[in-house]
Amino acid sequence: MSCSPRQREILRSSATVLATEGYRRTTMGRIAAGAGITRAALYLHWSTKAQFYSATVAQAVSDRTDVVRTLLDRHDLSAGQRLAAAVTAWLDQEVGGWTARDLSDLPPEVANTVQVAVLSDRASLAHAVAHYAGEVIGPNGVAGAKSQTELTAARACSPSCGRADPRHTAEQFGQTVLTFALGLKLQTGSPQELSHRLHAGLAVLGTHIDLDPHTLAGGRPRCT
Repeated sequence: MSCSPRQREILRSSATVLATEGYRRTTMGRIAAGAGITRAALYLHWSTKAQFYSATVAQAVSDRTDVVRTLLDRHDLSAGQRLAAAVTAWLDQEVGGWTARDLSDLPPEVANTVQVAVLSDRASLAHAVAHYAGEVIGPNGVAGAKSQTELTAARACSPSCGRADPRHTAEQFGQTVLTFALGLKLQTGSPQELSHRLHAGLAVLGTHIDLDPHTLAGGRPRCT
């Protein structure tokens, strides 16, 4: 179900509240107040808090995908900088992070919808990165890797180079970036540490992206 511009405004205004306070503690009155409307007006759009929560998650996923694509299209930044900016923005309010604690409080049908949205959110990041990156491999393949992060990317991508559909290799790279980002988030203790390590790792990965204009326009990636 598509939302009207006004509904999108309301959903966006509530995302931070839900992410911070969670489903159980957030009331429809609190949501309405944050959106600058009455509870009666809010209920005209969504009949239950669970329904509203589900719609908020869907909107957050859509917004996050748009932000990632916009940042990956910043031609004033290097490949590594684009990757770092896009993934940092995605991780900042990663939908799976703030919904996980709420699943047990949600009606089963809404919980299922949210879980599907989380998978869609993660797949969207991997797909956007893969579409942007094209083929990822260092000039010397695995042998040329200088760090564990670089080695992971090279191993994921080099087997397909020159022998299989290169688009499959690009998809592997998108999954590598997604796995790296989520794993790093679990390992780091502060937002500052996460940002530092994320930028360092993605800068390494970004140096191996073949920025062929044909690739970025949606054509077939090529090996470097």
